[in-house]
Amino acid sequence: MTLYLTGIFLFLASHSANIFFCAKKAQLIIKFGVVVWKIFISSIAILGLLLIINNYAIAKESSMLLWPQSLYGTYFAIILNFFALWFVISAYIPRNILKIKLKHPMVLGIKLWALAHLITNGDLSSVLLFGSVLFWAVLSFKKARLKTNLSNDQNTAKHSLNATFSAFFLGLMVWLYMIRVGHKDLVGIGLLYS
Repeated sequence: MTLYLTGIFLFLASHSANIFFCAKKAQLIIKFGVVVWKIFISSIAILGLLLIINNYAIAKESSMLLWPQSLYGTYFAIILNFFALWFVISAYIPRNILKIKLKHPMVLGIKLWALAHLITNGDLSSVLLFGSVLFWAVLSFKKARLKTNLSNDQNTAKHSLNATFSAFFLGLMVWLYMIRVGHKDLVGIGLLYS
C-alpha cells in the first residue's frame, strides 16, 4: 500500500505545479529551461503512474470495503463517463462550444471521471485514488478559473458547429469503445454484465 500511495502522491504532485508552486515552477524553468522542466515533471508523472498501475491490484486485495457496488450506481457512472470523455476530448478540439464556454473542459472531465469511479468503487484503495484525483481536479479547476478571471480573458472566438459535433461524436465513439472492450483491454475490468 505504501508504494501505491507514493504513486498517487507523485502522479498528482507532478500535475500540481500550477496549483501550489507556480512561482517556483517559473524560477526552475528560467534556471534550467522548459525542456529540462518537462523531462523532470514527466519522469515524476510516469514513475507515479507506474507505481499506481503495478500496485493497484495489491492494494485492492488488502483494502476494506467502504460501500458496496450497486447496479444503478454502475450505470450512472457509465453515463457520467460519457460526459467526462466528451469534455476531455473537447479540450483538444478548437472552436467547439464546450471549450469556449467552459474554458477548462479537461479538468471538468477529470472531475466527472473521478466522481464516476468513486460511485462504483467503494473499496479504500479506489477511494484513495479517485478521491485524490477528484480533490486535485477541484483545486486545479479553481486555480485555472482564477487565472482566467484575473487575465480578463474575454474570449470572443466564435464556435463552430462542426467542431462541436466532432467533439461530441469522438466522445461518443471513445465512450462506446470503452464500454464494449476498451475498459477491459486497458484495466482488465469489463463493464458489460453478461
